[in-house]
Amino acid sequence: MRIVRLANFVTTHTGGLRTALRNLGEGYQRAGHEAVLIVPGRQRSDQMTAQGRVITLPSAPLPRTGGYRVMAGRAELTRLLDSLEPDR
Repeated sequence: MRIVRLANFVTTHTGGLRTALRNLGEGYQRAGHEAVLIVPGRQRSDQMTAQGRVITLPSAPLPRTGGYRVMAGRAELTRLLDSLEPDR
């Protein structure tokens, strides 16, 4: 089963949320699922990690939040989700 998770408010300094997302992804992978995580960031990247595939989409900074970014454009995200064909 391909499980795609979206996390819109994550930064490199988001300790608890990042840890929870990583642990979930690793658990899904161990259970035999294909885990995909989509997060906002400065630039596009697509990496295979222990928690599964992590896709970073270029996203706008959210002022006065200490580095948070938000995926505001739905068209690119919709195309990506359509191409991933998630089961969940």
